[in-house]
Amino acid sequence: MAFSSSSSLLSKSNVVKKRSPLRGKTCIAMAGKPFEVPKKYTKVQPMGGRVLIKIAETERETKGGVLLTEGSQQKPTSGDVEAIGDDVHGVKPGQTVLYNKFGIGADDMILNNEEFTMLRELDLIGTFPRSNASVDDIPNLEPLGDRLILTLKDAEMQTKGGILLTSGSQEKPVQGTVSKVGPGAWDEEKKALKPMNVKVGQEVVYFKYAGDQMQDGEGKKYVVLHESDVLAVLD
Repeated sequence: MAFSSSSSLLSKSNVVKKRSPLRGKTCIAMAGKPFEVPKKYTKVQPMGGRVLIKIAETERETKGGVLLTEGSQQKPTSGDVEAIGDDVHGVKPGQTVLYNKFGIGADDMILNNEEFTMLRELDLIGTFPRSNASVDDIPNLEPLGDRLILTLKDAEMQTKGGILLTSGSQEKPVQGTVSKVGPGAWDEEKKALKPMNVKVGQEVVYFKYAGDQMQDGEGKKYVVLHESDVLAVLD
């Protein structure tokens, strides 16, 4: 038995049953803590442009072997695509994705004792080549939609006069080298992808507070952002 997920609605209760626009289906609206899918349902079918993702396992210890308390365990922001809505064009079931857990309408649920999250395709950042991806896989991340990946230079550690800067006073980079570009955003009217304007290898200046910053296992820094966050191309 399956049910279809509708958009997230704020409510005092965790689940609000609504009359389904699809005959024979049960739709839900979720808010607050994760919704536990009743045992009689074995499948969740996203609606429209939403994607159902099986969340990667939480890291329970550091690389040095130190066990983490439940409060200090960071919730993963990657997982495997379980199912997609009819209006999803950039990913397919089985792919491993990196996503923005603060996306609009993101909802967590528990199905068959496993954790899932439901979110918009717009909140998917990129795809990884394998499941249970780690920081070592960041260089292999492929951006989705109109996103691009910039490789960043390290912030200046000292002033021109030789004064060492603390991490808090180091200027955040606003320039980077385009290392990868996505396929482009989906044009609903033309039913095709919009071509990207920036190219791999270009030096660009971007909006200071845009994007998602990442760091791989070797300390190399990247930022993933939308093409619209690029202010200029340096030539």
